[in-house]
Amino acid sequence: MLGFLALLIFLSSVGSVGFTLENLESQGGSSPIYYAIFDDPDYLIQQISFSEGTPRYIVSTTNSWFRLSPDLSKIVFLQLREGSIAGREYDVVIVDVDDLQQYKLTNHGLNYSPVWSPSGNQVAFIREDENEYKILVTDISLDSDETTLFSSDSYISNIAWSVSSNYIAFIHCSKRNECDLSLLNTESNEVENVTADFGYSVLDIAWLPDSGGLALIASEDNDISNANVYIIGIEELELTQLTFDGAEYRYMEWSSNGELVVFASNQDGDWDIYLLALESLQQFNLTNNGNMQDGFWGLSVSLNTDQLVYTSGPIDGDFEIFLTDLDIFDAIQITDDEFHSVYPTWH
Repeated sequence: MLGFLALLIFLSSVGSVGFTLENLESQGGSSPIYYAIFDDPDYLIQQISFSEGTPRYIVSTTNSWFRLSPDLSKIVFLQLREGSIAGREYDVVIVDVDDLQQYKLTNHGLNYSPVWSPSGNQVAFIREDENEYKILVTDISLDSDETTLFSSDSYISNIAWSVSSNYIAFIHCSKRNECDLSLLNTESNEVENVTADFGYSVLDIAWLPDSGGLALIASEDNDISNANVYIIGIEELELTQLTFDGAEYRYMEWSSNGELVVFASNQDGDWDIYLLALESLQQFNLTNNGNMQDGFWGLSVSLNTDQLVYTSGPIDGDFEIFLTDLDIFDAIQITDDEFHSVYPTWH
């Protein structure tokens, strides 16, 4: 691992990637951060604004999944259906972050992994129904019909809509330990398995900011403790290996220029957050704190300011959320809750 001086030289070579914490608001980096407080068995989704500083309650759910709309006005999340027998029947629900009004987009099936379209007018999600898996899309207007984009008798997970809106990427498993990256063309509904000859199982995916490719976490035999990070372009479909540590990885995020990828990993024994330069493949441990599990419960990079929010702990037994610039690493704690603060996100 290179030293701090090498890191400064490296960051100067790719340009400044963030603003200082002191001028966060003046530089337009004051968009609220959303996160969940875990109060077993509930997740309380909250908003914290830099102008106010006091967390604001949005909604409560028993599922940790939620996604913020592109215009920051709504959150899509999963709510356990009343009368659920197996405890798995979740509906896709939208809540307005201002007036807190909720409305359901589904009312049957086992629904999961809802994501926003780039326009924010549609939501795509996965439904398991009688051993059939479907990718569906619906307009967020009330009484809109669902449209099935893809169906299979094999497990589907981790759908991600490209910013260009032309593709939905997803993980498609012929068996639980044989999972590939597939691309669904949203105009033609054609699906292509782009890692069929890869030989490794795909665990997670993340689009580049320009939609020109994806980063993916993959491992042999679905062994999450022996994974690495790769990148694939959607035109040439060539895979390039980015890490060679054989460790566990989580939460891949990109800098706004697509030159840096940020992720959490336990490659040095403890969970830390790493920055990797795409061109040189140099890695830097941003947190490097053996007493903490940094990034284990989530991280998010703002594409507006290239600032990072992430979880760290245990602190007095709980996990809290911290904020830092990618080029300063002077983290400040922004939550102090009685319970775990997890899964931060913002724009």
